[in-house]
Amino acid sequence: MHIDAKITGGVSQYNALLLLMVQHKDAFEGLHVNVYDMPNGCSWNGGRINQDITLQERMLKYYNEHEIGFFLGFTNLNILDLNDPVGNQLLEMVASNNPHQKHGVILHNEALRIYVMKNYPDLIRVFSITGHPTSDCLDFPCYYREIEHKYHWIVPKFSHLDRVEDAIEGGMLNPNQYEILINDNCNPSCKFYFEHFASMSQMNNMYRKPWEEAHELSIAVELKPKTKVSGKNLDCQETDLTADQIRDWMDLGVTHFKMAGRDLDRETFNRRILKSLRAIQDARKRTP
Repeated sequence: MHIDAKITGGVSQYNALLLLMVQHKDAFEGLHVNVYDMPNGCSWNGGRINQDITLQERMLKYYNEHEIGFFLGFTNLNILDLNDPVGNQLLEMVASNNPHQKHGVILHNEALRIYVMKNYPDLIRVFSITGHPTSDCLDFPCYYREIEHKYHWIVPKFSHLDRVEDAIEGGMLNPNQYEILINDNCNPSCKFYFEHFASMSQMNNMYRKPWEEAHELSIAVELKPKTKVSGKNLDCQETDLTADQIRDWMDLGVTHFKMAGRDLDRETFNRRILKSLRAIQDARKRTP
């Protein structure tokens, strides 16, 4: 079975990823690897507050040589200018270095979707997990069927997984279009889901280098509206899918899986990504 494993940190954790792929070949064996990140301080970036990281030609060259897809994380809720020079430079850079047709864009803003589809039709369009509303009072499966018509792949919200699974099993949704986040999932009862991503989007709109220009505010936004308890918080959690759960998705025909955690220190990043990759490998070996 063709399995895609999309790993965060394609720029911010570039060196760590290269070492992982060389030192732990067993974890990557048989997988089609993609990576993603939010580089160059682009105002279109979302999901996390911008870091001071730059996508370089040598990175794309390495990914192309190893047939690894690279995805831009243009998940800002508010795309204020489609003529943004940084965003367009990144699109051109990725689209013009796409020999295997594996690169793409993660997004959910409708104007940007249309713009990318028209000007860069060869880039894979992925609906971001950050684009879902806080409330789960939605018209299932119609909500996802509408997104299927606009995007190649969709990352469903963690609190939607049971209903998406049922809809796929019932033949109402296309399993080939779903990419399941298997680690670091949000608490399904979080009341601040959309608000949190909106706050981080605003920071990326306001500042080119938020952590330098507005460090204290960046810290507050990263934590808000979370309430920290003994170093953790009430409204967020790190929920990982088990190998059995991943196998259940595979048995439904889902072949795309995603891993988050780009802001972690290298040791923690390595540990969590390897854990997720080995869960995928374990799931592949299990009898349907």
